[in-house]
This record gives sequence, structure tokens and C-alpha cells, in this order.
Amino acid sequence: MFKKVLRWFLFGDTIEVLYYRSIKYSNKGAFYKYIAILCSRRINRKYACYLSQKAIVGRNIKFPHPVGIVIGDGVTIAEDAIIYQNVTLGAARVGEGVKGLYPKIGKDVVIFAGAKVIGGITIGDGAVIGANSVVTKDIPANVSAVGIPARIVGDI
Repeated sequence: MFKKVLRWFLFGDTIEVLYYRSIKYSNKGAFYKYIAILCSRRINRKYACYLSQKAIVGRNIKFPHPVGIVIGDGVTIAEDAIIYQNVTLGAARVGEGVKGLYPKIGKDVVIFAGAKVIGGITIGDGAVIGANSVVTKDIPANVSAVGIPARIVGDI
């Protein structure tokens, strides 16, 4: 087991693998928590992005261009989401993180480059968030949202 973890840590090159493994192993004991911290630092150094170990992330999450992504502590992301570069998911203000006001992202959601999803909101399953959008209100399932602030422009 140790050889597998060491080989993965030294030679793994995709952010999906690094992030998934860091979360998977972070609660299995002190050694794995240490590996998760090292992995988090490596992601931060290599891709200039912050992915909290406290975030709840589903399977098959994809980061096609993993540069500048920020995912806060209480964020929940369901399966099969795609998140592009420079996306921020987190609390809107300093005190809101303590209250648990983080975004909840549904299944099969696509968040394009530069989008900001902030506050205690919910993005419905299958929604698409346009590039450089600022989402501050709930987005229902299977719709497209664009603009600052984001507004719904159509069904998918």
C-alpha cells in the first residue's frame, strides 16, 4: 500500500487523481492525512489553485484547465461536474463560512471559466453557468445562467 501511495504521489500528473486521492486518504489516519496535506500543497504550487480538504466532492469531477480554481471549505459538489479555470466556489463574506453558507453544486453541472459561485446557494442538476458569471441566487435544474449577476437565459 505504501508503495502505491508513494508512486502515485511522485508520478501522478492529473489534478483529478491528486485531488480525489487526497480527499480519499485524508481521513484514514495520520500518515494519510500528511500525504493529503502534501498533495494539497503540490496542487497549490503546480496549478495555483486552492482545493479545500473539507469540501465534499463527488465522483468523476473534471478540471479540464486546472488553473486558479478556488473551492472553499463547506462546498458540496455532486458527481460528474465539470469546472473550468479561474472558478471560485465559496462563502460570500467572512462570517458566512462559519454559518455554513457555501454553495451546493448538483450533478452534471458545467461551470465555465472565471465564474464565481458565492454564498449559500444551490445549483440544480444539469445546469450550465456561463463564463465570468457571478452567481448569487439559486439556479434551478437544467437551465443556463450567464451575466453579472447571473440570470437564467434558457433551458437545456
